[in-house]
Amino acid sequence: MAKAKQVLDVRVSKGITTSQSNEHQRRWTEKGWEQALEKGNYDPSREHLNFEIVSGKVRPVDKSRSIPERMAEILDRRGIKDPNEGLDEPKYRTVVNIIFGGSRDRMRELAFGSQKVNFDKGADNSDVERKRDIERWAKDVYAFVSGRYGEQNIAAFIVHLDEINPHVHCTLLPIKDGRFAYKEIFAGKDKYEFSQRMKQLHTDFFTEVNTKWGMSRGRSVSETGARHLTTEEYRRMLSEECTTFEENIDRHRKVLFSIQSDIRLAERRVKGLTTMVDNLEKSKAEKQAQLSAAERDLAANSDDAAELEMLIESLQKELQGIDRQLADKQGKLQAADRQLADLKENMDAVQQRTEELRAEAYRYSRDGKIKRIRPVLKLYLSQGFVNIWSANTGTCRHGWTLRSGNCSTTRSYRQSRNRARRSCTARRCSSSGWSTMPLHLPKRTAAEVAEATLSGGATKTRTTAHGHSAA
Repeated sequence: MAKAKQVLDVRVSKGITTSQSNEHQRRWTEKGWEQALEKGNYDPSREHLNFEIVSGKVRPVDKSRSIPERMAEILDRRGIKDPNEGLDEPKYRTVVNIIFGGSRDRMRELAFGSQKVNFDKGADNSDVERKRDIERWAKDVYAFVSGRYGEQNIAAFIVHLDEINPHVHCTLLPIKDGRFAYKEIFAGKDKYEFSQRMKQLHTDFFTEVNTKWGMSRGRSVSETGARHLTTEEYRRMLSEECTTFEENIDRHRKVLFSIQSDIRLAERRVKGLTTMVDNLEKSKAEKQAQLSAAERDLAANSDDAAELEMLIESLQKELQGIDRQLADKQGKLQAADRQLADLKENMDAVQQRTEELRAEAYRYSRDGKIKRIRPVLKLYLSQGFVNIWSANTGTCRHGWTLRSGNCSTTRSYRQSRNRARRSCTARRCSSSGWSTMPLHLPKRTAAEVAEATLSGGATKTRTTAHGHSAA
């Protein structure tokens, strides 16, 4: 069995529909079952194995009330109003649906042990029994959710064993201090904080539950910045568990995309915190000026002494509050700066790995060792070079691509007096901004890259010499 990993998926909504509730509870009519079987991978012969956890105990799934009805009862009992009640369209996020699970083989082992289960559609598994391990695991997950978000906020905690992969559906009400507080509990102030909270949730779920059950946390490539991986760790992550060249390329592309996304988030956070610090420092300077003026007035005019003393006391309190906020924001800014620096360091590792992959891709392509990789090579190589090359590429009326001061088909090229600008000197041509086609590419790949880059400026590309392209 491959190394098992945990699964945790959080989805927020503005309520739960009867249709969703029926799916969770298998609260279907005969016709409903027929429709469900047409669309999904359900096994009616295993439906009796499903169960739910109520107050920490295993119970058969209660179908007497829908989940919306359960939620209404919870709110009524606690005297909490549903903010979406009475609205034409719901606008408040009042339900958090969390799916807990793990790698397919491991979850099947917990649910069915060594029993033979036929997962083909229409198979009869009515003789399969539910194992105690899946119940104990579900209880641990229930305890984790209860401790983190409050047992009183769990509207449903249903375990499905009648699908391809056993899993839990947890319907949670984001309530705190007697009111709905999704943003405070889950979302945070911004996307960055939400991302951090979700990453911590995965880590805590692994630490508190799945270390016991033989499942690893898994590596989410979107977390590389938050986890402050070293360059060497990042390089190992890029190639681990990749058994084919295509998988290695695909993993690298995902890592690159995710770290770029994290960098954008970190840059926005640094920018926001910098603005906050600047505004606080400006406000502090203004209050200090007002305080100094009030102290001068107090020294010069004893008639309004009581009023001035009150003003001075008020300004001093405001300055103390500003100092506390300033210290907090400056600390967060320093942490954000460090994280951004770490992310950029990891980006350097990715770029270094990029060059290694390109060289490897070229070697395989040149030697013809694996023909089936051609489409992947084309996509990967062209994307990598197009991103860098197309930003500076121009198309003159002659369509020539120039490199190192030489036209790819003629010598009608000169370096202009402005060293930062290159121009084609063909008669009546004033185009500029030419860029370089990388020399280490094979002819065919060079042509593919050029064609992808010049799309819109030129529709076809031919290769005139090694590394030289012309439209």
